[in-house]
Amino acid sequence: MDKELYLCCYDRLFAIKARAKNSYSYDLSAEQVERLKTLFDNLDRPEKFDLAPANSRVVIEIGGEQFNISNYNT
Repeated sequence: MDKELYLCCYDRLFAIKARAKNSYSYDLSAEQVERLKTLFDNLDRPEKFDLAPANSRVVIEIGGEQFNISNYNT
């Protein structure tokens, strides 16, 4: 089972990693991958995102868990 999940925006890949209490990034568990894939697949997404390109780590919280979103294409 893959433990990697990415978001694609502006032809750049953003890695989704589990966020530890010390803010470090860790590989997702197989359960987290499946849960996030299901969540993202069920979202109504616009065809185009009107966002500025990012080149740093952001933190999102989903279902009480925090995840680091990182772009390594800088």
